[in-house]
Amino acid sequence: MNGKKSKILFIGFTVSEAVMDAICKIDQRPQIAAHKLQWNIILGLENTIGEPIDLISSIPVNNYPLFPRIFICGSKWKHRPNANDVTLPFINIVLFKHVTRFISCLVSVSNWLIRNRRYEAKQIIIYALHSPHVIASMAATIVFGGDVVIMIPDMPAYMDRGLKRNLIRKILKPFDSFLLTRLMNKAKGLIVLTKQMAEDFAPDVPSLVIEGAVSSKETSSTFNDNYTNDKSNDCGKKIIMYAGNLLEAYGVKLLIDAFKLIQEENYILWIFGKGEMEKDIKATLNTDERVIYGGFIANDEFIRKASQATVLVNPRYSDMNYTRYSFPSKVLEYMKTGCPTITTALPGIPVEYFDYVFLLQDENPEALAKLLVEICSKDKKELQIFGETARKFVMKEKNSMRQGMRINEFLIELR
Repeated sequence: MNGKKSKILFIGFTVSEAVMDAICKIDQRPQIAAHKLQWNIILGLENTIGEPIDLISSIPVNNYPLFPRIFICGSKWKHRPNANDVTLPFINIVLFKHVTRFISCLVSVSNWLIRNRRYEAKQIIIYALHSPHVIASMAATIVFGGDVVIMIPDMPAYMDRGLKRNLIRKILKPFDSFLLTRLMNKAKGLIVLTKQMAEDFAPDVPSLVIEGAVSSKETSSTFNDNYTNDKSNDCGKKIIMYAGNLLEAYGVKLLIDAFKLIQEENYILWIFGKGEMEKDIKATLNTDERVIYGGFIANDEFIRKASQATVLVNPRYSDMNYTRYSFPSKVLEYMKTGCPTITTALPGIPVEYFDYVFLLQDENPEALAKLLVEICSKDKKELQIFGETARKFVMKEKNSMRQGMRINEFLIELR
């Protein structure tokens, strides 16, 4: 049975780098982490099976007016030769967005299933519990055959934490979450970022834990060459860096409050990203010139800044209910740079990571300030070795090729 001739479709929010760069310039909350993860998974899976998979994608933008366009056009394109990729058209307004994405997705998935009917096994991987994609795909497979495997980076009830929900969203979100949880249990298999997602919501469905995937293209010397040659590390500065969504729930205020307790003038706090706390951060700049806010930065700039930093910080609170179903992609991105990383002990982070990071045990400003000073006071060579060890772990165990092989093995088992 596992020898069936198969074809794979990936449904999600995959767009080219050029399109994503354009989105980042005008969208108030660009989905950078999701963009990276999807492409790393796709490229790893394609490398494993030796042929392209087809893509059906919705442009990853927030509702109007957070993204200032109402009508999103569809298109056909190829992310590589012999691939057949479709970008779905939709109306970018609450309710209309879901309805039009559902219709577009239903038509596109049905066409894909009909076009590939000669294959014995047709497997559809859906990235995220996005109801238009999930419902449309399951409806199409009922009629035309095929199996649905859902990759779940977040549970619906705990998504959009940085957005204020209007009345419509407040009413419909619980129903949407309930429906999607039921649909999880109808899937052929689940690919989850934390084991708790499957254990708590769909224990009887076959599942695979893939907490993330980093690009296999980067060399292990990228960070340390920059770190060794960078002069800012030799002039006494202790640079603490955070890059990501600027949400209080993600511990950004905790980090700022902790930094204020450090009086030494040679300590610098770099903050990069977008989110609800931008105004608060900008206000802090007026009272503490050691705090520097750089807004959103692209990946190349992130790596360059990380090569100058002393330590990177993920201060996300671990006692909030959503953390059972959350693996912060920034932990992987941080560790990949080779810069030492501080993180809280989130339930969704596998214990194997804890040997390669500095753990914040008590999540209060005083404890974080103490840990920051302790780490920044260590010998530069010691920190370099610690960071490089973490980088090697990530690049060996969590690279896209390895994760692609694991996903392919899982798909074969499901056939």
